[in-house]
Amino acid sequence: MARAEKGEYEFVTLVTNYLPNFLYMSNEWVLANLDNIFDRQNYQKWLCAMSGFAWVNIIYKDIYHFLKVNGHIIRALDDENLRDRVDKALIQNIAIAYISDYEKLEDESSMIHQLLVRRKYEELSQLIWFIWMQRKDENLHTKVFELWPRLFGVIDLSTREGKKLASKLCDWSVFVEEVNEENKNLLLKIAPFAEEEYNTHDLLESIAKISNKQPKEAFEIWLKMLEGSSMDFPEEAVRAALTNLVNAGSNGQRQAKEIVSKYIEAGNERPHKWLRDITEPGKNG
Repeated sequence: MARAEKGEYEFVTLVTNYLPNFLYMSNEWVLANLDNIFDRQNYQKWLCAMSGFAWVNIIYKDIYHFLKVNGHIIRALDDENLRDRVDKALIQNIAIAYISDYEKLEDESSMIHQLLVRRKYEELSQLIWFIWMQRKDENLHTKVFELWPRLFGVIDLSTREGKKLASKLCDWSVFVEEVNEENKNLLLKIAPFAEEEYNTHDLLESIAKISNKQPKEAFEIWLKMLEGSSMDFPEEAVRAALTNLVNAGSNGQRQAKEIVSKYIEAGNERPHKWLRDITEPGKNG
């Protein structure tokens, strides 16, 4: 470790890169030497330590806490020499710390709270994407719906970047198992921006899923989406949602016609043909 003072930074990089191994060999040694490993007084040494740390896929609560309270995470996020891999890794660490209850949104010193305060597009974009990647974790839903309104609250929809973030949030529609007033309002707010970052596909799949049990709510979300996009792909999702509306009775049939009318107004007649297939099977053949 002392050889870093002579400009040799290989060991400090290896310590952080192979952190699980070093913790296994001596947890006490690693924790006692954190100030020396993440040495704020030696910039190049610190850069190497943070770069190595970016490759660790496990969150260690004590080490995460050390990096947070000593300002290493914020410093790394703001450092021009640490981009892409390091920033992504740190945002993912913050997300996992939040999901694992290491941090609380209401705690102003928490890093998840700091990300919201910073309002940086790249950071929030990575946060949205990483949480979406954990979508198969059924225990995540409570955390998502706690974070979602606060995240949306810091997005400036008057800017191009704000609209893109709203679009990315459309992917979080996958977390909606049943529409209620709270999550419906969130979906209605982001739906018009779905195509800003080409997320209409995922939103349409969610609309189709919602329409299975809640066709009226699916219709409301779909109508808002059509304010900003006339995309009709995937076809299967559009057909499924239209079928569920038709099967919902006379009101649902009226809503299905309203949906296809919006597509026609935008110059897209395919959903109208699909609706005819559903209501008048064999007629187009």
